[in-house]
Amino acid sequence: MLFGGFGQSAVTWLIKTTGLPLAPTFYVMAGIVLSIIAVAFIPSARHVDVDKARVLS
Repeated sequence: MLFGGFGQSAVTWLIKTTGLPLAPTFYVMAGIVLSIIAVAFIPSARHVDVDKARVLS
């Protein structure tokens, strides 16, 4: 929500501050890095049987 809502403002600011037309790539790269960090902290539950997990909880 933060990256989508403030995206246009952040990209405009980046272009104005750096003077680089490719500055929006920095914004995209920051989003990718945050996404990778978030995925790294997801508990490993890929091999859990859903039916058994539902009975245990």
